Amino acid sequence: MTSIPTPDQPEGSPGLPRIVQLRDGRSCRIRLIEAADADRLQQFVRSLSAASAQQRFFGSVHELSAAQLKRFTASPDPMDFAVIAHALHEGVDPAVEPFTGTARCLRTRAGSRQASQAPELEFAVTIADDWQDVGLGRLLLGELIALASARGVAALTGEALSDNTRMIELVRQLGFTVRPDPSDARTTLLRLELQRAGCPVRHPGDNG
Repeated sequence: MTSIPTPDQPEGSPGLPRIVQLRDGRSCRIRLIEAADADRLQQFVRSLSAASAQQRFFGSVHELSAAQLKRFTASPDPMDFAVIAHALHEGVDPAVEPFTGTARCLRTRAGSRQASQAPELEFAVTIADDWQDVGLGRLLLGELIALASARGVAALTGEALSDNTRMIELVRQLGFTVRPDPSDARTTLLRLELQRAGCPVRHPGDNG
């Protein structure tokens, strides 16, 4: 995979936005999510297959509420953030290109700590069905890890269905610990320590 930086790089997001070429030759642009993305995010969720929706939401979810859309695209909390990828086609306005994947962090009550302590955030990654298995999930999660580390996050935590072997293998490759959920055999718990001494965070490479 190759990567081309673009000039409109916002402060606090090293390397973003950028254009990447995936293993199958298609290109995407990766950037931070914006408030104007609410409609496209909703369309992205609606487009997911039943299997992909089940893996992401652990249920048959194909619609986000107005409150979810606002939090996911325009949260005032700096610890709620996301990166998105959208397709690139010659002659098509990038502002209307469909999303091909998202990766996000959210502050949760369980992850909130004292003001003097770095927070733990919950993460999630979702890839459009026809953009899976070409390296996009690895790139988006890698960008999310880099952003979280730069913002002083202590750890990323998440869950995956235990039969979601692609996700579990991906996070293992990126340094996450993986263990069964003791309260639910159907789920697997994922965790990445970001601020542990002597454990540098891997920035996403172009050949991962």
